[in-house]
Amino acid sequence: MKTIFNWAMLAEYFYNPSFQLPKRDIPVWIGKRIFGEEKHWKCRLAAVKDFIGTDTQKPRRILDLCCAGAYPSRSMARETNDFFVGLDICSKSLEFARERILEENLIERVRVEQGDILSIPFADDFFDISFCIGGFDYLDEFGLNKFLNEVKRVTKEQFVFTSISTEAKRRFVFRFGLQDHFNKKHNITYHKFYTKEELLNILEEKGFLNPKITKAEYTWVLSVEIS
Repeated sequence: MKTIFNWAMLAEYFYNPSFQLPKRDIPVWIGKRIFGEEKHWKCRLAAVKDFIGTDTQKPRRILDLCCAGAYPSRSMARETNDFFVGLDICSKSLEFARERILEENLIERVRVEQGDILSIPFADDFFDISFCIGGFDYLDEFGLNKFLNEVKRVTKEQFVFTSISTEAKRRFVFRFGLQDHFNKKHNITYHKFYTKEELLNILEEKGFLNPKITKAEYTWVLSVEIS
C-alpha cells in the first residue's frame, strides 16, 4: 500500500484488537495505546447497532455508506440474519474489505461495491436501512444535500449515522493535530463539527421523521425514519 494505512485499515485497527498495522504509525499508535481512542470507535459502533437492532425475524437489506473495510457490517452480519452491502469510493479500502469478508466466511452475508455516496448506484427503496459511520462530517453543504437526498431515495425505513460533536475540538486528536495529520494523508479538505441542534434542524429540513439521538463519547449517533 502506498500509505501506511487507509480508512479501512484505520477503522480495523481501532475496532479489532487482533489487527496490527503493517508498520507503526506513531500518531495513530498514540491514539490507541495511550489515549484509548479505540473506546470511542467501539462506543459509536455499539450505539449504531442499538438503533439498527439485531432481534429481527425477517432478513433486512442494509446499506453501509462510506464502509471502508466494512467492519460494522461484518460485525452485525455475525449477529443478525440481515444482508449488508458496503459502498465506498476507495478501491484500496474495498480490496481490504473483500479480503476480510473472505477470511471471515461472510461472502453470502456481506458484499462491497465501489461507488459515490452522492450518486448511490442502487434503485429507489432498495434497502430497508442505511447507515453511515464517519462520513457525514466531511460533506460540504452542497454534498450533504445530495447525500441526504440519495439516502432518502434508496432507503425505505431507517437511516442511522454518526457526527462528531463540537466538544471533540478539545480531544487530543484535534488539539494536537493528529486529525490534521490523517486528513492531509488522504487529501481531505473539509471537516465540520455539529451541535445537536444543527443536526436536528438539518434532518427536519430534509423531511426525516422521528429523530432519536444519543451520545457515544464525543460523537452524536442519530436514527431517523424515512418519510
